[in-house]
Amino acid sequence: MVPPITTGAPLVNDAPMSQQIHIGEAVKKRVEELEMTVLNFATRMSWTESKAYRQLNNQSWHTEELHRAGRLLKYNFFEYYQSQPNRNQSYVHGILVSKEALETDLGRRLALAELQQYFSEEEE
Repeated sequence: MVPPITTGAPLVNDAPMSQQIHIGEAVKKRVEELEMTVLNFATRMSWTESKAYRQLNNQSWHTEELHRAGRLLKYNFFEYYQSQPNRNQSYVHGILVSKEALETDLGRRLALAELQQYFSEEEE
């Protein structure tokens, strides 16, 4: 049995320290905006449907999974973690921090290629 997605949870909780973000709710909202089923999202992420439901109910995600979901859904979820979101700047930052192999030549080339693709799409 697949657990239901909780609803009504705010994307940003009232917290005195840095804002606590329910990133699973943000991803779920984007999946719904694209009229994508959870099963379709799960398949494209190479997850089971039950893992997708668990992730969408999680308040936090691993950076690489969030980056993969962002690429799939064409959305920069890292901007939720900035106090003054700047879509291009936060997307670039998301690419750079998620590339663990940035100190290698191949890692730098992959990050650069992804950035070039992103900005060429922005111009269209």
